[in-house]
Amino acid sequence: RGAGINLELEALKPANGSFYKKGESISYQIVVTNTGNVDLTDIELKDSLVNLGAQGSIDKLAPGESRTITYDYKVT
Repeated sequence: RGAGINLELEALKPANGSFYKKGESISYQIVVTNTGNVDLTDIELKDSLVNLGAQGSIDKLAPGESRTITYDYKVT
């Protein structure tokens, strides 16, 4: 089967239930799962609007292992 990866991205709903206003922050959550049968190494997650820094780097993800990353984006 080899290497495989699954990414799930979720944006949490705004407090008012419908939309975000300028200056508010949107919270995102990414779940990265190794769906293959070999270790995945040196995984880099990138977002064109937010610098994920060190939390966007995953050194190693074993088969079946998941990692959750949460970050915010301020609406401009």
